Amino acid sequence: MSFRSFTRYIKGGLLILLIIGFVGETALSAARKRRARVKPRKVAAKQVEPEDAEEQPVAKKPVVQIAPVAPAADEIVPGSGTNVVSEGDPATAGAKPAPSFLITGFVDMGFSFAQNKGVGYQKDVNNNFTQYADKTAVFIGDPASTYMNTRHESHDFGEASNFPLMFDMMQGKGNPMGTINSATIDMIAEIHEKVRLQVSTEFLPRAPVVQNQTGLGSFVNLDMAFLDYKPFAQYDITVTAGKFIGITGIEYRWRRAPDRWTVTPTLVGRYMDGNPIGVKVRGKHFDKRFIWNVGLTNGNSFTNDTRIFETVESNLGKTVAGRLSYDFAFGPITLLEIGASGSWGPQDGQISNNPKQWDWGPDFQIAWRALQLRGQWFKVNTDGGGINEAKNYIAEAWYVEGMYSFPGLFDLVNTFGVYTRFSRRVATEIDPKYVFVVDVAQITPGVRVDITENIIFKAEYSVNLEVGYISKHSFNNNVFASSLVAKF
Repeated sequence: MSFRSFTRYIKGGLLILLIIGFVGETALSAARKRRARVKPRKVAAKQVEPEDAEEQPVAKKPVVQIAPVAPAADEIVPGSGTNVVSEGDPATAGAKPAPSFLITGFVDMGFSFAQNKGVGYQKDVNNNFTQYADKTAVFIGDPASTYMNTRHESHDFGEASNFPLMFDMMQGKGNPMGTINSATIDMIAEIHEKVRLQVSTEFLPRAPVVQNQTGLGSFVNLDMAFLDYKPFAQYDITVTAGKFIGITGIEYRWRRAPDRWTVTPTLVGRYMDGNPIGVKVRGKHFDKRFIWNVGLTNGNSFTNDTRIFETVESNLGKTVAGRLSYDFAFGPITLLEIGASGSWGPQDGQISNNPKQWDWGPDFQIAWRALQLRGQWFKVNTDGGGINEAKNYIAEAWYVEGMYSFPGLFDLVNTFGVYTRFSRRVATEIDPKYVFVVDVAQITPGVRVDITENIIFKAEYSVNLEVGYISKHSFNNNVFASSLVAKF
């Protein structure tokens, strides 16, 4: 498929979303009339003050009423309470103060299957890329294209699992497979009126280490552990230290199963969904419309499947990262956020400070009634070389996704939603022994059903297309993924 044809798919998909938006208003109005006739029933609910949309473990929302109520005319109907939100969404009016200690969490169960034995790439056995004749192996495609859950885990990593820093957690071989993607416990303690401590732990049943595979088996992962400190009463500034959510981009805000509208991440998410260790400072001004965020960390915010990341540091240098955004919302447009972010520092995965890595890119979010759109473009470069011959990695990736939800559709569920995502990643990863040549376009339609406020079902089918430079070497590597999330 040519890039021009792919662009037509994008335009057509966005047009479909807009048509759904207008047609859906009829269903939305009908649902509101039904809700208006029902007398609400009050239900007590635990509350955490949503002062920081990016670092709460579970989606934040006002006190939930189980019985439907008539929403305001300009209300964005959420899919689960995980609305599209700007960073640092204002605290809900009338929300109760946060308790001194709170335990929350979720379980994410999945079912998936994939083509090409679950692997998103193929080995070039015909030596089509003669410029890499000095390498042991050349691979075509994207290991990330067969993600099966929100944790950036592919159905199978295949031969790539033999490479350094690559863990083949699932080893599904493309077979239909049920999984416990994550059982997560979050503990939040208000240890002072200005200080909050949060610890998040994941329990992950995984494939054991067998033969030459590098799975870890069942294990426990410390996802987050950080302190938030607000030093000023008159200024909304927060200092955070520890292992926290990344700074660049916007996708990290929905990186976990209860918060993500879709089942799987985008092809861009691998560059911003990791949790670095360090310190950052965030400020919110002008009615919290203007947000700035700067940090100093051991390494970048990449996920471990990139093979270019570090939690602990192996060199003397540190990574500097930052983001600026502004919400231009007006009238019926309840969110119109434009942002840009980036980072710079010594390349992760090597001991010398000389090879550098940098990344940057703009992002946006738009919310109009029940229609939500967002997207990101991101550029990544690592120098490679150095004392231990670190890999050279150049990548460019982008995505656009749209979601629309129907509240109380058929009166059987809380909400019913549809979504479509278009994503593309172009990358060249050159290691002393191997090369990955990536130019993949991904189309991901899906549905989301919020059975209740705390039980969510999502299902999607990703069509992966090898395009551009590798279009002549295409193969079938589509993947179906679903998720059933129960949160408390």
